[in-house]
Amino acid sequence: MKLPRLLLLVLVLAAPALIHAAGRLQEPASADPPAPQEVAPLLRLLPGKWRGEQEAQGVRLLENVSWEWALGGQFLECRVESADLTSGATVFEGRGFLRHDAGLDSYTFHWFDSNGAARSYAGRGSGETLVLESASPGEQETLRFEAQDQAYRCSASKVGQNGVSLPLFEVRYQRLKDQKE
Repeated sequence: MKLPRLLLLVLVLAAPALIHAAGRLQEPASADPPAPQEVAPLLRLLPGKWRGEQEAQGVRLLENVSWEWALGGQFLECRVESADLTSGATVFEGRGFLRHDAGLDSYTFHWFDSNGAARSYAGRGSGETLVLESASPGEQETLRFEAQDQAYRCSASKVGQNGVSLPLFEVRYQRLKDQKE
């Protein structure tokens, strides 16, 4: 009985040293962006801070959006915060992760927001336009990103029960002046 307890004690005491050594063997990945030749044109434009306005359910919203490289430069992380223009209160927050697979020339986008949405999209880009379709069963949503000078337009539509495409939103975002061009 004493040998298993002694072995357990040795393992417990040695665990921090083993964990520390393992951490040195594999350094965390950098959040640096991929090399420029590997980045699709639209993805070169997006990193930075943006602002746009839209109306949703009768409320005018100010949207602050940031895009930055994350998870070892494999994804562009999108952060959205929408505030009521009248009261200034935050009414919506969202996070997304956009990835370009250069080998397949395809994109994936995973979206999560304060309304409880958790959606995945997949699609292709052409120059400075990206069109993504929802990958979730039973949903037919389309997201469209279009570069426009130092701005970009994001729109979404959903196919209704009658098969007609219904607009969900459209926002034109301007790069904030203190950001890289």
